[in-house]
Amino acid sequence: MKYQTALRYVFLFSLGSTLSQTAWADAGQFYVVPGIQWMDFDNSLNLDDEWGASAGIGFQASDRLSFELSTFDLDPSDQTGTDIDLDHYRLDVLYDIGDAIGNWQPFVVGGVGNTEFGDFNDTLGNLGAGLKWQIRDDLQWRTAVRSYHFLGRSFGDNDVGIDTGLVFFFGSSDRPAPRGND
Repeated sequence: MKYQTALRYVFLFSLGSTLSQTAWADAGQFYVVPGIQWMDFDNSLNLDDEWGASAGIGFQASDRLSFELSTFDLDPSDQTGTDIDLDHYRLDVLYDIGDAIGNWQPFVVGGVGNTEFGDFNDTLGNLGAGLKWQIRDDLQWRTAVRSYHFLGRSFGDNDVGIDTGLVFFFGSSDRPAPRGND
C-alpha cells in the first residue's frame, strides 16, 4: 500500500508541475502543498490519533479564493492494535478573510471528500479555519484546523484534524498579492 501512496504523491506533484506550465497559469496561480496531517478520530471509530503525509495541488483563482485537490494517508491503530490503512481524498475551497496582518493571512476552508479505511468507505464534509504565513512571493506556510463529518454516520460523529504544509506557487509571476500588504 505504501507504494501506491508514493505513486499518488508523485502523480499530484507531476500534475501540478505540468499544469503550472500551461497558459492557464496566466489566469491565476497553480501551487503544490506537501505537508503533514494529524487526526483526532471520534470515539465511535475506535481508532488511535495519528500523524501522516499529505499532498495537494491547487489553483489561486483570485486574491482571496483558491481551489484545491488533496490527499492524505494515515495508518491509525484500532482497539486491537492492528494498523488500518486510511486513504483520504478531498476537494476544498479556501477563502481569505479580512486583510493580511503583516505576512499573516487568516482563511476559512470547506470541502467534500472520500475516506477509505479497512472495509469502510464514506463521503465526508469538512469545515475549518487557519493561517497562512507569506515567506516569500512564491512560498507560504499554511496551517488549518478542520472538523470532518462523515455523512454516512449520525450527526455529532466528528473527527478533528490539523494539517500543515508549505505552499509552493508556480506559473504566472503576477499572482494576486495577499490583501492588506499594500
